[in-house]
Amino acid sequence: MDEVKQNHIHAIEEEEEDEKTKMQMQMQIQTQKEKEREVEEWKKKFRALDKENHLLKNAIGALKEQMKEMEKQIVAKQEKSSSLSEQNDAEIATAIRKRKRQSVTAGAVTPKKLTQVPSLPMLSWDWIPIENEYVMGTLWKSIGATSVADTETVKIPQDFELLFRNPGMENEIEDAVNIKDTNEQEEGLLSNISVWREKHVREVLKQIPATPAQIRMCILDADDGKLGRDIIDKLLTIVPQTEEVKYVFHKVSALGVKISQLTDVEQFFYRLADIDLLEPKLRLWQCKHKFEDSLDEKYNELLILKNALMAIDKSENLRKILQIVLAFGNFLHAGVSRRSDNKAQYGVYGFHLESLKTLKTVKSHDKQSLTLLTYIYSYCKTNFPHALKVIDDLKTCHEATKLKGSVVYKNVMLAHEELIVFQRQLRKYRELKNKKNEEEKDGNKKTMNTNTNNKFEATMSSFNRRARESCRILLDIWNECSEVATRVAQEYDYEFTQNDSFEQLIQVFDDFMSDLKKARIDWETSQNQKEIQS
Repeated sequence: MDEVKQNHIHAIEEEEEDEKTKMQMQMQIQTQKEKEREVEEWKKKFRALDKENHLLKNAIGALKEQMKEMEKQIVAKQEKSSSLSEQNDAEIATAIRKRKRQSVTAGAVTPKKLTQVPSLPMLSWDWIPIENEYVMGTLWKSIGATSVADTETVKIPQDFELLFRNPGMENEIEDAVNIKDTNEQEEGLLSNISVWREKHVREVLKQIPATPAQIRMCILDADDGKLGRDIIDKLLTIVPQTEEVKYVFHKVSALGVKISQLTDVEQFFYRLADIDLLEPKLRLWQCKHKFEDSLDEKYNELLILKNALMAIDKSENLRKILQIVLAFGNFLHAGVSRRSDNKAQYGVYGFHLESLKTLKTVKSHDKQSLTLLTYIYSYCKTNFPHALKVIDDLKTCHEATKLKGSVVYKNVMLAHEELIVFQRQLRKYRELKNKKNEEEKDGNKKTMNTNTNNKFEATMSSFNRRARESCRILLDIWNECSEVATRVAQEYDYEFTQNDSFEQLIQVFDDFMSDLKKARIDWETSQNQKEIQS
């Protein structure tokens, strides 16, 4: 008899080992399939990109052909326009000669004296005036000959001069005057900073809580604490241009103006003037800030997802309350099953997680009309109070239901693409720096701020290394989430409707916790009513 028992036990152990081996093989096969599926997806993406690249090349070729055709059309139109212009000039000259022959001169016409002339260069109007000696015998003589006492005299308003002035000509005249007065003005040097530019720079500076000197030091030190992303974005809109730097340096060195006598905008330009590759630095810094913000957001999403999955996986209270629910479910169905099949009285070992939603739909037939879930809560409160701590165990699930596993995975992959963008900006900055160093070396010029340049580049290089490590950590956390979700799904015989839809599994347990909280409220209400009645 003992030998039979031992054989039976050995048979059971062998079956269990076979089952474990089978499960391990299934998991390995599933993991391999997932890897193959992922490789296939990357292949599809590569083929799609390759196809898109081919289409872009074809489109570029077609555009080049169109541009050549358009250039030919433009040249043809210009030639045609030139011939028409020559024809019109000939017709106008003929008309003037004809008028000369027909005109009858009754005396010399006095030149028309203007009572109003502009003080600024004005825009031109492409009109064809009639020479004074040819207005005799026409209406223009009476129209143009207005007397001083005429109440109908046309007076040019003051705003007309401002509205229709020629800014380009105005700058040229002012530049000519300045060159004449100083005799030292450099070619191409600004006469002043435009009103609109000065106003814009001043408005932006008011929004930055730092002086120009402090801004300069923060840029040289690559101080992330004081120059955040918002400030970098604003600084990029007011970066001093080459002409503006020359203007301020000329004002200080050639004209002897003290720095304290410069305007706030000029002081800002002066303080930042000697920072090499200022705009490329700010562009690189801006890219760094964007990447950091993006990394933080993706990391937080992954942590929320991981915490929820780990809570489900490790909660012993969850397993206990599911065991209690299973016991009540077997009891409810034992009687019905016994009538049709005696073997059904043994019950089942588990149930699908979706069944948890229907616990609140079963109600008792007494006056209280308790739901099945409320009764189970009451039972746990009396017999297994620790099982109700599952509500606290799974409190992280609610926030995780707002995320989608597939989207989180895409964001993790996107982080690698964003890192590539930052690395491109860093390479571009290094190329510009090397080019500038070569030019200064050829011109025997010394590089300004060598130490701070090195510090800035060292800071960015250090961030590049940390960013690569951060991307690796993101991928590791995602793989851990995938591992835990797959294991939990297998433990509870849950099937995802699509790959990476881990939020569906979390949603099931979060809904169960929400229903359990409502059951707690119902139970507490019934207890209060009992106390009042007693």
